[in-house]
Parts: sequence; structure tokens; C-alpha cells
Amino acid sequence: MNHVTNNINIRKAQLGITVTQMEQACEISRQQLHNVIGNPERAMFRSLQKIALLLYCPVELLLQTDPSKVVNYPMPPEGHLMHISANLQKYGFHGGGTVISVEELHDYMVQANRPLFA
Repeated sequence: MNHVTNNINIRKAQLGITVTQMEQACEISRQQLHNVIGNPERAMFRSLQKIALLLYCPVELLLQTDPSKVVNYPMPPEGHLMHISANLQKYGFHGGGTVISVEELHDYMVQANRPLFA
């Protein structure tokens, strides 16, 4: 599953996101992040879901063997890490809740940025 590690690193570089920024956004320790990124075959699917959400892509994209699919995936809206950080419980980062999909995150961010009076 070396391709998963490569895909994670490609997406991090593409977004300009560091492990430190990921750690701060989701309150997952640096060691946990490095364990998942370095050994994805030993990681729990839930951990991969969280990393995929931080990288604003579906977890299935990280599992692809073709890195061009990762490179061509759309960029996130501005401030997506801050938005995740402010909604950790709601998005399934804490507790036993289900980790939301990137599509759900996008919908929540659109709603959060919608003007009160249109």
C-alpha cells in the first residue's frame, strides 16, 4: 500500500498542508498521523477517513493506484482546515460518530458561507 502513502504525500504537497497543520486542525497526534501516513496498511479505515477529509478528498481517492487521479482532484474551499477544526465533534473526529464524507463537508461549508439574507 505504498501507493496510499504516495497519494497522501502528493495531496499534502498539492494543498501546501504540513503534518503540523493537520495535527493542529484535528487534534490527532503527530505520531498517529505519521503512523497512518507511513503504514497505511496497518491503519484503521476511520483514521484514513480523517486524513482524507483533512486533505479534502474521498478516502477512495487515496487508495487509487493511479496518482493522476489525486493530482486532478478539485482543490478545497479556502479555510477548510479551520472549518474542520471548529466542527470536530460534528464531523466525527471525536467520539464514536461517523466521519463525514468530503461531499458532506463541502455542503456544510457552502451553507456556513451562505449570506443570511439573499
